[in-house]
Amino acid sequence: MVLELSKFVPMNRERLLHIGILSYARKIKGKKDSLPRAINFTAVFYTAGLPPEFLGIASTIASLTQSEKELFSRVYPNLVSQLNYSAPYFNEENLLILSHKWPHLRKVCASVKKFAAENGIKLGPRNSEQILHRNHISNAVQHYFAGDYKLFVSSLVKAGKCRHALG
Repeated sequence: MVLELSKFVPMNRERLLHIGILSYARKIKGKKDSLPRAINFTAVFYTAGLPPEFLGIASTIASLTQSEKELFSRVYPNLVSQLNYSAPYFNEENLLILSHKWPHLRKVCASVKKFAAENGIKLGPRNSEQILHRNHISNAVQHYFAGDYKLFVSSLVKAGKCRHALG
């Protein structure tokens, strides 16, 4: 999903070129493609309705022992408050629609919902700007599946403006 949708994220941003010691690997083992840059990567997940802050968090915490969980909460006491910041950008409907093409999203969606419920995190929009964001990303997904990639990009950019960041 990331590789396919990231090619539509506008590239007209200035960025520092990272080479040598400052660069980071984006290669996927066994694939000729590499992961996109961070902005494209996060823009795809926000557009899909899955804030990237939620990637892997539920399964990672579930895999910890009780003492590891206690240590984790001591060294990262603001985890839930930080997830609450991105939770309004969660869009279950988009994830379920996209799961027709990328089935793993159904499991990811269920995992995020369970984690949020267990930790008192309210998923979905809470104010008018977040509702507009939800509408834009819902439109983006519909445009993508309709094959109207120009409108897909337009909706993706409008959603980014609501978040005050593309990715």
